[in-house]
Amino acid sequence: TYAAVYAAAEGSITGRSMKVEISDTTFKDNVRGLHCSVNSSISKPVFDVDVAGCTFEGSGNLGAGISVANNKNNVANFTLDVANSNFLNGTGSAVKMNSFSDCATVSIVGGEISGNVVSYSSDSVIKVNGPFTMDGTKVSGNQAYLLMDLEQTNAVSIKNATVSNNEATVSSGQRGAIYIAANANAAVTVKNSTFEGNTGRVGGALYVSGSGVTTTIDGSTFSGNTAKLNGGAIHLNTANGNATINNTIITNNTANGKPAKSMCYGNY
Repeated sequence: TYAAVYAAAEGSITGRSMKVEISDTTFKDNVRGLHCSVNSSISKPVFDVDVAGCTFEGSGNLGAGISVANNKNNVANFTLDVANSNFLNGTGSAVKMNSFSDCATVSIVGGEISGNVVSYSSDSVIKVNGPFTMDGTKVSGNQAYLLMDLEQTNAVSIKNATVSNNEATVSSGQRGAIYIAANANAAVTVKNSTFEGNTGRVGGALYVSGSGVTTTIDGSTFSGNTAKLNGGAIHLNTANGNATINNTIITNNTANGKPAKSMCYGNY
């Protein structure tokens, strides 16, 4: 794995921990800026990575600003906290898990994720398996298979974010610009956020799936988003779940070229 900084929590003694802190640092034109790896199933470490005030610019094809390879069977707990950092103008992802078996608790607070055109056909700007939080982040002008691919999660929270003018190029299946495939009975919360001018296949801005999922959307705006099929703004596919939309503006969204399908499409 090619990376400017490679952090590996390895060893044969069970229960060890590793903490990595990176602040006020610029990573530019690397295939991967920071790569975090746990490849030993013996030690099962606690791995904590904090990134603050950093810029990741120009990450390369198949790479990422920050990537994680830590098969969930190898790690006791992995936490990635990113604060006030920018991911700009890359051809790779901003933050991604390398494979479906990699898992982490990820928090992105503040900062900007803009101008990334992810060239690999099935990569997303953000790809996370596990609990995910975004608060106060600007996400704009990105293009990828999916904008955010959030899976195997019990909790997703997007607050105080501005998500605008992003394009998901996915051409099959039911996936929106932000695709959330949650575990059973998970909680998805969107609060005080704006989604404007985004494009997805099913769910122009947001697609949520999972049995018994509780979806809460409060104090947010969905404007001018486009779905190629259903749910110009939001598509909910949460059998036996609950959805609440409160104090929210949903306007001028289109689906399959028709404003009549522009608000929400839901299977419950």
